[in-house]
Amino acid sequence: MYSQDRTYLLKQNEALFQATLMEFSKNPYDIASTNVIIKNSSYNKGSFYYRFKAKEDIYYALIDYVYTKNLALFNKDNLKLQDITDPIQLIDILFRYTKALANEDTHYFDLLKRIHHENKTLKQDIKTNCLESFQSRVFDRLRDLLVEYDYTELLINNINSILYTYLDDFNHLDEDLKSIKTFLFKNQRMVTTHLSNETLFFSELPEFLNYILVSDLMYDLSYYEEYRIKRQLLNESDTLSEIRSLFKIETITLEKVIESGMNRNARDFSDLINLNHLNYANKDYSTLTQFEKIVVLTVYNIFLGKEYIIFDHLFDGIEFKDLKYLLTDLLPKASLVNKVIVIDQFAMPSLLVKYNTYKVVDHNFMNINLNNSKLNDETLFIEYLESDTINNVTMDKSSNDFIDFIRNNTIISITSKHKISLKDIM
Repeated sequence: MYSQDRTYLLKQNEALFQATLMEFSKNPYDIASTNVIIKNSSYNKGSFYYRFKAKEDIYYALIDYVYTKNLALFNKDNLKLQDITDPIQLIDILFRYTKALANEDTHYFDLLKRIHHENKTLKQDIKTNCLESFQSRVFDRLRDLLVEYDYTELLINNINSILYTYLDDFNHLDEDLKSIKTFLFKNQRMVTTHLSNETLFFSELPEFLNYILVSDLMYDLSYYEEYRIKRQLLNESDTLSEIRSLFKIETITLEKVIESGMNRNARDFSDLINLNHLNYANKDYSTLTQFEKIVVLTVYNIFLGKEYIIFDHLFDGIEFKDLKYLLTDLLPKASLVNKVIVIDQFAMPSLLVKYNTYKVVDHNFMNINLNNSKLNDETLFIEYLESDTINNVTMDKSSNDFIDFIRNNTIISITSKHKISLKDIM
């Protein structure tokens, strides 16, 4: 009942409702200001705080209203999610009724996007204190239908990334949905081979163009240390010194790496010139996101002509559009010069159609589906970076120190019996 009461109080004054919608749809929760809402609505400050004791009260009231509006748009067509048995039809419903909400007011959809990009703690508070969203109900039904599917949660992550990050607008939704559904449900090709020990020797792999090695296990990659993108990221100072020395550039940008690389190579790398159109091509390396740094380092390794370029456990957290670009555009260019090897459980399965996919189980390569394993052990093995050295510690996940530890250290990986995503626990 409280939920209905607070929404009713918000909707009593249209100016207050609009000011609240504007503030929370354009700003993250921590930045949004009740003072701005009061000012923009010309609402009496005393009356405001009499009705809404804290910022979260009016925030939850707004969310309840928008969630209810979205569900009402679906219900008016007399559809029931429990009657839907086709996962692809569910995807259609999700996008079409989210579009219907945006058609009512684009700021409603802006609010959904804001919520999606908030931190996990706030999203859990919203889940606890607000009504269930239409999108959440669709995903629950999708889980029911795909109970035997190996990577349902990864599929849902992909959908969210497309809906809230990659999709520019709903103007061409019919056309967009065709490619979205193809992306989400296209099966990857699997291949089988064998390994004899714990160390990965890539020379034992068949001579295919690219490889995606997917596993829950930790690998001994010391044999290939010089080829690892992760090593270059972690040892940033040494990496930048190496680039400056070999490529004779002081300020390291993607554009300068390409220019220097072209000058020092006789091979045709003209395809890479197109990367200069990327919006971060002129930005200093130190200001780049991790994904952008990965692009710069990949291009650098292409020009070096290394035997391998190895991506190990770097993809978790990369946005859909960025990962799609990396796997379908940049890495195929790299494969013309280098053997590209990706070891990552969270590489999106439907992007792997150009690759051969492996999984290591008991030191054997096996053709097995990708999965999004959960953290199901009590004891965790945590690998973290300290003073350019990778250390490890074992910790109980129920320990009060656990969350503080991973927030205050540069975490490389957290494993139990399964490799997990940090976003599953943060």
